[in-house]
Amino acid sequence: MNSRTWQGRWLAPGAAWSRLDWLRNWYAQQCDGEWEHERGVRIATIDNPGWTVSIDLEESEL
Repeated sequence: MNSRTWQGRWLAPGAAWSRLDWLRNWYAQQCDGEWEHERGVRIATIDNPGWTVSIDLEESEL
């Protein structure tokens, strides 16, 4: 397994983790007892190989 993540270009080790940390913190800020049950973030694998990320921004700060 390579220590870098491909996102259109190679990222320095740790760069992907800082993005995931940002997403985790943003998600936590949206949680109000309702938003997290009706909306959210979905990350899944796809077959080519890769990832798909879906973020429901409705009623969020973005």
